[in-house]
Amino acid sequence: RNCFRGYQGRSEMEEKMNSKERIKMVLAHQEPDRVPIHDGPWGATVARWHKEGLPDGITPGEYFGYEMVMFGADTSPRFPIKTIEKTDKYIIQTTSTGATNKNFWDHTSTPGLIDRPIKEKQDWFPIKERLEPDYTRVDWVSVFNNYHAAQSEGKFICYAGGYGYDVLQAYIRSDQLLVAMVDDPEWIKDMIMSLAKLMIEMAKMMMEKGLKFDAFFDYNDLGYRNGLLFSPETYRRTHKEADTMVYSFFHQHQMPVLLHSCGNVKEIIPELISVGLDCLQPLEVKAGMDLIELKKQYGDKLSFMG
Repeated sequence: RNCFRGYQGRSEMEEKMNSKERIKMVLAHQEPDRVPIHDGPWGATVARWHKEGLPDGITPGEYFGYEMVMFGADTSPRFPIKTIEKTDKYIIQTTSTGATNKNFWDHTSTPGLIDRPIKEKQDWFPIKERLEPDYTRVDWVSVFNNYHAAQSEGKFICYAGGYGYDVLQAYIRSDQLLVAMVDDPEWIKDMIMSLAKLMIEMAKMMMEKGLKFDAFFDYNDLGYRNGLLFSPETYRRTHKEADTMVYSFFHQHQMPVLLHSCGNVKEIIPELISVGLDCLQPLEVKAGMDLIELKKQYGDKLSFMG
């Protein structure tokens, strides 16, 4: 059965606004010509869609008319990537953060987390020394080609990056990280601030080269199905200073801030608003993120995406 046969796409003649105009209106709490469309399906999902009728060689973004385009820089320590084991089902590799992961070729699951470079606090400092801004952290040819294409199509262009808990899991095991956030919050704050400062410097570099971004797209999973991964108080001790710094920087450049944060994050929304968040995504329904409820409670302060 071809699940995609009936969809004909949208005629450009029917569009009253382009993506940039449409999303800017939504973030300004105004009603555009229609609801903007964007998503980020897993590779396994895309492969299934191709089997169900999505034309070969066509991405979901092209088919459905996704309206946002993301650009960013490599803000890792840039350790060499090495292949340790490779079979017809999976590959085990080191990463640019110094971690070791197991990935299945069919992308039906999240990576297997085999090893992390930080076992104790002292392991952080050699990594920190590698987190310096550098022009080689950006693939300039690819970025400019894709940027000019996105501009010509009227897409909403984001600078995207992460620097908080979600990113730190690439350096230290989640269970160790959560304990350290309580036992040594100043150390964790140092890690987050170091990554945040590098991300800001790379954004400056890209903007100085002529790239004009419409928004900052942050990613930091703070929740799971039943609630937050750590308390609002722990957030204040470890994350709040960095979030305030980062969000203020982008606001100074007339860029609203969107945050991808999975799970049930309702308890921390007031904190996120206090540091300047403009839009929350993805509103995970199975985790209790009820859009109608959130709109009633925070609709005058936040836009919602999901």
